[in-house]
Order: sequence, then structure tokens, then C-alpha cells
Amino acid sequence: MTVPASTAPPQDEVSPDALQAATTPQSPARRRGADTRALTQVLFGQLKELEPGTPEHSRVRAALIEANLPLVRYAAARFRSRNEPMEDVVQVGTIGLI
Repeated sequence: MTVPASTAPPQDEVSPDALQAATTPQSPARRRGADTRALTQVLFGQLKELEPGTPEHSRVRAALIEANLPLVRYAAARFRSRNEPMEDVVQVGTIGLI
């Protein structure tokens, strides 16, 4: 069965670059980073509304720290060429995050 062109729904023209970007899956690391950024924004929004010292404030703060620990490890890895032990750099970064 064929449908006359006049009754077909209109279609927007899509550039080849946009089509490729939409069909190419993101790497898991890139997708995870985007998810972490989105989660961090949501958690900061919640944290702003909560009273410091409450159990809920502590829970959201802990979730923010946990979500961003991979960022600390990534940043610490950039200092591998220095003469500092990796564990020490991660520890300092974690304290900075907290």
C-alpha cells in the first residue's frame, strides 16, 4: 500500500552530523560522567533546601561525596608523574572534596 505524499506527515530535515550523533552510542565512561553531573546538580539543589545538621542534610551531603569520588581519582591520576604516592594524592583530594 502506498500513501500519497500529501497525506504523509511532514518530516524535518536532519543534518548528517546530527543523525550520526543521535545514533552513535556514548562510551560508558562519558555517559557515567554526564549522569554524575546531573545527579550532582540535583543533590546540590536538595542540599540548598535542607537545614544543616539534619539527618537528611547529612544523607544528601554523603551522597554528593560518594558520587564525586571518581572525579577525585581522575584528578589524582593527573599527578602520577610527580614524586608523591598516588594514595596520598587521592587522600588529599578526598579531604578537599569533603
